[in-house]
Amino acid sequence: MKSLSLTEKWDLDLTQSGGLATVEGAPRAAQDVATACRTFRGECWYDTTRGIPYLDQIFGDTPPEIVIRQYLETEAGTQAEVSAAVATLVGFDGRSLSGRIRVTTDEGEVVDVVV
Repeated sequence: MKSLSLTEKWDLDLTQSGGLATVEGAPRAAQDVATACRTFRGECWYDTTRGIPYLDQIFGDTPPEIVIRQYLETEAGTQAEVSAAVATLVGFDGRSLSGRIRVTTDEGEVVDVVV
């Protein structure tokens, strides 16, 4: 399975010839998990149930860390070829969230995703 490749600034990546670049394998899984976990619930017009409820239940409410980790792990697990995800929060001050998700692919590859 392939996805469109994104740059570090989350813009579409291009090949040397100017075409759209693609990514597959563990890097694709990492990129797709990062994208899913950065999506606010209701933001995807084609499926408003996707994403994390940042506005409704996280920012401003400061829920327990375990609740936030569960949201991230659940959303990461919805991505194709992801067999396991374990989230670790590094910082959360009610307005800013940072951490990582250790993702294991169906092929056994492990990759860390920064969120």
